[in-house]
Amino acid sequence: MSQDKDTYHIARNLSFHFFGSVRGIGMAIPNVYKSYIETDASGGTSVFSMAPHFESCYTIQLKEEIKKELKEKYSGEKIQWYSNSGSSLGALSSICSNLKTKAVFYLNYNNFTPNHDCLIENYVKAIVSRCKEDNIIIIDSFGLINSCITIKQDENESDVLEKKIIDSCGKRLSNNYIVGSKSNGRYRLVLHLSKLEEN
Repeated sequence: MSQDKDTYHIARNLSFHFFGSVRGIGMAIPNVYKSYIETDASGGTSVFSMAPHFESCYTIQLKEEIKKELKEKYSGEKIQWYSNSGSSLGALSSICSNLKTKAVFYLNYNNFTPNHDCLIENYVKAIVSRCKEDNIIIIDSFGLINSCITIKQDENESDVLEKKIIDSCGKRLSNNYIVGSKSNGRYRLVLHLSKLEEN
């Protein structure tokens, strides 16, 4: 995996304790949200620590080689493995189309490249349009996603991008907030989506 490490930053892992920062649930997250999906994991192993808690887990690794290496380390059957070189959008759309439970999505960003990270708005739109049940979206390292949109001289790109993403959630958005300090860019944007209303 050394070649992958040269090409990609290793993804940050999400601790199960983070769910204590999620607002308005009133009980343990896996009691309500039965599925855990992580995208752009790039060698991250959060899914291993989530598997004992959630009914189903999905991980989208950026490269096939990374997926194979991690899959060999897992002896259970709960995790469903995906890879998608360069973009997780196709795999994410497939998971969303077949998902029947409320889910937590961990969108993992590490400031890879603008071409990669700038898909974040598309990822959120895919979840909003295809995942029908209540969902929680956690976008990691939100303040490090940059060079994605054109801004005016007096604007902050993270603030403008946050507004665009929030607006793209439309009527499904029931809550949104920041977890962590904005000072270093590693804070997380959390979005709560209500069930998709059928037409």
